[in-house]
Amino acid sequence: MGSTHEFERYLRLFRLRLKQLIMARGLAMLFSSALAITLISISVAIRQGFPDDVVITSRLILVGALAAIIWWRLILPGRHVEQDGSDDIEARAPGFGGRVQTWVQIDGSRNPMAELLAEDSLRVAVDNSPESRIPQKDFTLALGVAGISAAALLFFMIAGPGNYAYGARHLWFGWAFSDLLPPQNINVSPGDDGIRKGGTVNVRATMQGFEPGQAWVHARFGESEWQQVEMSDLNENFEFTFFSVREPLEYFVSAANVRSQTYQINVVTYRFPEWTGRAEETDDPGGDVRALAQTEIEIQLVADRQMAAGDLIVDGRKIPLRLDGETATATFDVLQDGQYFVAANVGGEQIRLTDDYFITLLDDEIPKIEFARPGRDWSASSIEEVTARISAEDDYLLESLELRYSVNGADWQGVDLPVNTDVAQIEHVFFLESLSDNEDNESYEDNGALVPGDLISYYAIATDRQNSARTDIFFIDVQPFDRRYSQSQQSGGGGGQQGGQQNEISQRQREIIVSTWNLIREDQEGRRNDPAYVSDNAALLSRVQTTLREQVETLARRTQARTSLSIWRKQVRR
Repeated sequence: MGSTHEFERYLRLFRLRLKQLIMARGLAMLFSSALAITLISISVAIRQGFPDDVVITSRLILVGALAAIIWWRLILPGRHVEQDGSDDIEARAPGFGGRVQTWVQIDGSRNPMAELLAEDSLRVAVDNSPESRIPQKDFTLALGVAGISAAALLFFMIAGPGNYAYGARHLWFGWAFSDLLPPQNINVSPGDDGIRKGGTVNVRATMQGFEPGQAWVHARFGESEWQQVEMSDLNENFEFTFFSVREPLEYFVSAANVRSQTYQINVVTYRFPEWTGRAEETDDPGGDVRALAQTEIEIQLVADRQMAAGDLIVDGRKIPLRLDGETATATFDVLQDGQYFVAANVGGEQIRLTDDYFITLLDDEIPKIEFARPGRDWSASSIEEVTARISAEDDYLLESLELRYSVNGADWQGVDLPVNTDVAQIEHVFFLESLSDNEDNESYEDNGALVPGDLISYYAIATDRQNSARTDIFFIDVQPFDRRYSQSQQSGGGGGQQGGQQNEISQRQREIIVSTWNLIREDQEGRRNDPAYVSDNAALLSRVQTTLREQVETLARRTQARTSLSIWRKQVRR
């Protein structure tokens, strides 16, 4: 009987160590599974803003998983080892060769062979102690995983990064406590800021208390329907840009069942000076002001509740707000660059309500003018009609438009063209048959009528309130009705060479005139801030003109000599 009790004691110790290992491994699986399910559930909940359905589902998954692990990995294996466990012992101590399983199957108290089986099994048990078959490292590994998982789970509940601490506590204990979640809101910029009409609005949203995977901006232009557009994810925030905003804009941002407030942007009304001829304009949304001097600006603010008394602060100057329920207005004149903001008066103190907005004084730009037709030098006979089309525009209003022309370098004649807008396209027809190189002669029958070789120069001037601009200078060559070319039998082509020199001199003179014209225009319009540029180029043009004059004098002397020789030859022949 002694061997039987000794072997039973051995089996109890082996079963106890097996149950301890099952407990250690079960705890490792329990805590590691709890940690994994908690982190996955929190990650999903954070991205969706901790909605109730997600949190409740996560709790059910967590409870179900833990209950399954406890039943399948702790209770059932423990019962099996307690009631039998022979297969587990045989698996770890194969030297028994089925002796443990046989011992469990027989009734030791009635079987005469039980004592012999116990003695034989004890001889095998000497080399298969429970401590050697289930080494301590198995416990260390299992308990280490359980301890690390439990510590990590506790860390995430107490001091987890971001919103993980809130999420872990809410997942585990939110069913009992209702204030474990962080406050969730969406910070939106620029908020109630604004821009000029046609500008862009860059909306940026930063989430607090949750980390959604998607965010949407909801916008409405004027009285149109609300529209929803997904925002770009920039890791730390979300962004969307409205381009070319020309209508009133309302917008808000939503993400994971959380939405921001609806933002309305202040309105700026421009009343331009009378000389601009422009009607009143409204920028909605408003904000920074860019206008001409003496422009009257009316700022209108719309709030979500009745406004208290306040001031519009323009460069330190207070302008009282005119209140009308939820709307407030103030007016000021643009005189210089500066800035403004809106402040409320509370308890005798000035409380800023908006950020600073900039005031930029715009310059009255120089008009733009050009010849759209013909846009280059032209050739025509003395009875043709030449149409010149002038294109002019100004940033505000053209006051006058004048075409000037001169025939053969005579005095400039002016033609006033009608204009009363900021953009104009006007045509003028040169009736060459009616033009003359003498302003007193106006009919074709007069001796001053144009003849081949005459030259008409012309340009145009556009003027606004304080600036003027002129086009390039162009020329109209008067050509004969018909050209006939014949070879001189006496001169051998000398006359043709002389005519070529005359044309070259005429072209070079025209180039000098154009260059001088452009230099004078650049100087008058202030295009060059370097005085040396004008003086150096003027000296260069003077030298070129002197050289050309010497060439003309030389050509004139040669022509005169040839004419004298021709007359002498005719006299000799007679």
